[in-house]
Amino acid sequence: RSALPPESSAPSRVFDLTSRDGMKLSGRITLPIETKRPPLIVRVGPGLPGPRAYHRFDAVAQYLASRGFASVRVHVRGTAGFGTAWQRAGDLQLATGMVHDLEDAVEWLGQQEWIDVARVALWSEGAAGIVAAHAGLSPVFRALINIDGPMFTRAYDLSQLSPSDRADE
Repeated sequence: RSALPPESSAPSRVFDLTSRDGMKLSGRITLPIETKRPPLIVRVGPGLPGPRAYHRFDAVAQYLASRGFASVRVHVRGTAGFGTAWQRAGDLQLATGMVHDLEDAVEWLGQQEWIDVARVALWSEGAAGIVAAHAGLSPVFRALINIDGPMFTRAYDLSQLSPSDRADE
């Protein structure tokens, strides 16, 4: 089997930003080749809040880039691989801190002119569907994609909730 030629591989870059409450966040974005301000798919999970995004080949990110989408994994508070204090910073933050981290990352990426902030979807896997359910109340995300995970936090339709109805507010 032949190797993927490097020139056909979409570029990835690691980035750092500061969240609205002063947390130092990082992540990795993969951008499609020769596309200005593409739509973005924010990938969360599997698990809560998900694994660290290592700088290595990501077949899903490359597939999405080949279809004209940027994709990003943000190391939100609680992400594994950054120490106990960082993981504990995610405690009780499913509906607030983690969602705010994702929103702040989208805003920052838009300020870099890497993405179109009006075209952002959230892709969750596994238990991260809970974060996606809360993020679905955010005006930042235009679509939610949930793969093999819970998509509810209460026994009724989240689309009927106002932000003041969130469980932790």
